[in-house]
Amino acid sequence: MATGQLDHLIVYGKDYPTPDGTCIRDYVHVSDLARAHATALEHILDGGASDCMNLGTGYGHSVLEVVKAAEKACGKSIRIEFTGRREGDAPVLVADPSRARQVLKFDCMHSDIDMICADAWRWHSRHPRGYKG
Repeated sequence: MATGQLDHLIVYGKDYPTPDGTCIRDYVHVSDLARAHATALEHILDGGASDCMNLGTGYGHSVLEVVKAAEKACGKSIRIEFTGRREGDAPVLVADPSRARQVLKFDCMHSDIDMICADAWRWHSRHPRGYKG
């Protein structure tokens, strides 16, 4: 595909009750996740209680929307191959980030799907074999 490591992308299911038939998920930029964890740590160090909360944008994108954003980011077509649904996959999974907003005053700032894909493509272009920390 875009990096030359795969021939095609496998998409599991195209018959979900969603606008384009593919699953919808809440995608979050890695920098937003890192910032959320740092904010949570500061909250605890300042005497706040440990808690569980969802981190997300509160809205989702379908698999095909993500593929289109990835194609835009890399400037290449991505060949997809549809296969059957994976057992247990929900049609839509989107976070409710209201608790993170309330407790941590946290909102995602970089989680536009085009930005996520552009930043991911830039990183993978510079590290075609992955991270070798």
